[in-house]
Amino acid sequence: MGNVGQSTDSTTSSGPGYNYGALALTAGGGITSAWGQLQSGKTNRDIERVNAQVARDKAEQAENAGAFAAAKTQIKGQQIQGVQRGAMAGQGTVAGAGTSGAVLQDTTEATGMDALMIQRNAAREAMGYQTAAMSDEMKGNAAYRAGQMGAISTLMNAGSQAWLESDPNYSGYRGRGVGLQ
Repeated sequence: MGNVGQSTDSTTSSGPGYNYGALALTAGGGITSAWGQLQSGKTNRDIERVNAQVARDKAEQAENAGAFAAAKTQIKGQQIQGVQRGAMAGQGTVAGAGTSGAVLQDTTEATGMDALMIQRNAAREAMGYQTAAMSDEMKGNAAYRAGQMGAISTLMNAGSQAWLESDPNYSGYRGRGVGLQ
């Protein structure tokens, strides 16, 4: 009559912390998983930072291309005016006076409007890239924060699991439920 009320199941123990191997594996797995989540968040943040820099570079290129195209348009307008002045002189008209002056002024204004439109379109394109850069930065920061929160959550879950496994009344891995021996 000696073992009344005591379990004869070889998988149980009578003291806390009886299964150091399971505790170590749970803790190690939790730490490894948390580390992986943190590194994943950092990597995703770094990728988005590179994407943001690429977008900023494209914005600068768009602005430079717009300035170049606008300058070319101004030069083309001056060339057109040169041709107009030559045609006016060939017809005996005084360039810049009366109707000929109005023609030259119209060419100057049209050229200026074309150059301005080119610069405005380039600025809009650049703004789109700047917006993409800001979005990429925000996504990267969010990915990093998600990695941090995932790591913290994993460590907390691993800690609570290790605590449960150290309790001799916890039988979760043996399929009998918590506290049932």
